[in-house]
Amino acid sequence: MIITKININAFGKFIGKEICFTNGVNVIYGNNEAGKTTTHAFIKAMLFGIKKKKSKGATDIYSKYMPWDAKNVYGGTLNFIYNDNEYEIYREFTESNSLLQIRNLNNKRNLIDNPEAFLNTVLHNLNVSSFDNTISISQLKSAQDSSMIYELHRIIANLNTSGDMSIDTLYALNSLNQKKTLLSKSVNTDASIIYNRQLGNIRNIEKELSNKKYENILPEILSKKTVEAKKIESNNKEIEDLKKDIIDKTRLLDKYGFVEDKDIDSLSQEASKIYLEYRPMLNKNKLTSAIVTNIIMIVLGIVLMITSFLLLVATYPDVATVFNINETKYSMNAITNFIIHLPFHPIVLIAILLCLGLIFIFGNIIVLINNLKSKNNKSELKTLLSDIFYEHINDSEVNNYNMISFKKHIKEMRKCAKDIDENESRIVLLTKENNDLLKRQTEYGEIIKSYQKTQFDVEQKYNELYKLRDENEKMKNVLLNNDILNEDIESINLAIETIKGLSDEIHIAFGTHLNKTASNYIEVLTNGKYKSLSVDNSLSVTINYDGKLIPLSKVSTGTIDQFYLALRLAITDIINGNGDKLPLLFDDCFAMYDNERLTATLKFLSSFNNTQLIIFTCHERENMILLNLNSEYNYITI
Repeated sequence: MIITKININAFGKFIGKEICFTNGVNVIYGNNEAGKTTTHAFIKAMLFGIKKKKSKGATDIYSKYMPWDAKNVYGGTLNFIYNDNEYEIYREFTESNSLLQIRNLNNKRNLIDNPEAFLNTVLHNLNVSSFDNTISISQLKSAQDSSMIYELHRIIANLNTSGDMSIDTLYALNSLNQKKTLLSKSVNTDASIIYNRQLGNIRNIEKELSNKKYENILPEILSKKTVEAKKIESNNKEIEDLKKDIIDKTRLLDKYGFVEDKDIDSLSQEASKIYLEYRPMLNKNKLTSAIVTNIIMIVLGIVLMITSFLLLVATYPDVATVFNINETKYSMNAITNFIIHLPFHPIVLIAILLCLGLIFIFGNIIVLINNLKSKNNKSELKTLLSDIFYEHINDSEVNNYNMISFKKHIKEMRKCAKDIDENESRIVLLTKENNDLLKRQTEYGEIIKSYQKTQFDVEQKYNELYKLRDENEKMKNVLLNNDILNEDIESINLAIETIKGLSDEIHIAFGTHLNKTASNYIEVLTNGKYKSLSVDNSLSVTINYDGKLIPLSKVSTGTIDQFYLALRLAITDIINGNGDKLPLLFDDCFAMYDNERLTATLKFLSSFNNTQLIIFTCHERENMILLNLNSEYNYITI
């Protein structure tokens, strides 16, 4: 793998920064705070990604390198060559999910389907820890010998047969045993007994509270009581309104003298009868004309009687003798001639004229007497109607309009009487309903009193139940925690057994090769002063010097740094195997080297074939030494 270019869109202080690399040695020079560590961190972030941690701290890389200018996209690209193909990694870093895309630039810029898996293959399945402990050599801080020795121990122990650097064997075994002891002390052995006992108590109380006598009917009863109380109030208001209406309408009936319904009917009938008698008298001319007509008709009847008598005398002369009537004197000859020429017997005409005369006389005499009486009664009838009209419609004038008004008044009086009857019936009904409701109100009160007597006992039981539930829920969590603790203890036991087995296998699997390779590297780095080192089964590093085994802690800090570098390079060789070699990154890791050691180291590193080296430095001496060595290298200033 050869990194060819990085393009920083936004990362820390950098915005739109592009840096190109070549195979072999690349020296990136910059003063302090120029951005060397930021560039190193960007390369690491492009290879492995970064995620925001839930709690901010010194190790929160996401927050540390958040772009200074928030307007730009947090991320960038990294180009590299792998198996003769050029690829481009594109990442965007977000708080939730980071975007990762890899394109094959030699294949029409097609996207790689599974970029994470592809990167794992390219990086020989290294994780971030493996990267930090092998190919990425940061500032070693090797001033303290004890920390350097621990670092060496950790590197050797962390490498297993798959190249995984995430397990620190020495530290892990000690930590696992400590954690096992701590977890064992945390297991609550009585939790199961307590949980089951409390669960039984909860069931007993729940069963007791399910009894109908403890049923909470108070809300329902209070709701009914409130609704019915409002109904009583509404009924009382309606009764008061009805009583007021009865009083008003009774006063109105009393005003017109109506005590009972029959009084209204009696007055109505009386007034109608009087009006029917009085109505014909309303027209004075008509009554006078009727009297004149009666007199004329009487006179006509008399004439008809006289005519019938004369016809009788003419027909029967003896009648004239009886009445001593002289024919000549009365000129009966004309009448006699009329009778002689009649087509029927004269007695028929005489009888007809006689009957008509009697009818006209006596019939009209009777009508005349009645008309004369009506004329005399008119004044009396008018007085009666005037009094009735004035009392009830406040108008004494007797006419058709007032009679219609009087009938309307009577209709209103009947309605008042009917309304009074209906209101009284309604009051009786509402009073009965209120009595029933009041009876139920009393019953509700008794139920509430009875419920309140048991409420205290219920509350005590519920308080006990809630307390037991809370305690049991806590105990349930304890049981769950016990299960987790026991699982963790079993896992720790398995891990301890596995690590112990692997510790022996590690040394057997690559110990010889690691010792040989690291010895070759340390010999070159120290110009032959130290020719071999060895790592024993206890992971202790010793130096073979003049046939003596010297603990690493006995040499100088600079020499420890060289041994440390030799071990890392040897481990990197094991990781790379026969595949593509991963680039080596050095971030100000030669600060403790003198010029002689640095020259030897740079000369040695420059001899690595097909291996890309990226050296970050804040000193000019790396550049001067490489120039003096006539080495080919790429010099970058930031």
